[in-house]
Amino acid sequence: MYRKFLSPSYITLFVISVVIFFSLFNIKPWKNADNTKEGSLVINNDVVSYYAYLPAFFIHDDLKLNFTENSKIDYHAKCQF
Repeated sequence: MYRKFLSPSYITLFVISVVIFFSLFNIKPWKNADNTKEGSLVINNDVVSYYAYLPAFFIHDDLKLNFTENSKIDYHAKCQF
């Protein structure tokens, strides 16, 4: 009966389960999501860079991003657009 649980497939399943369980409870990229230090934001850089065209097009009607130069908001200091 115990030989069945010592087969390579059951051992592999157990090891994978332990790794997944460890990863779920110990790796927390969301823990410092509000921290503004560089590198600690979850996916902030990708979102700001890749999706910049959406607010530029739908809100500001300017795909060339010229509105960032004449705006009250300092987009360059906030690393937006």
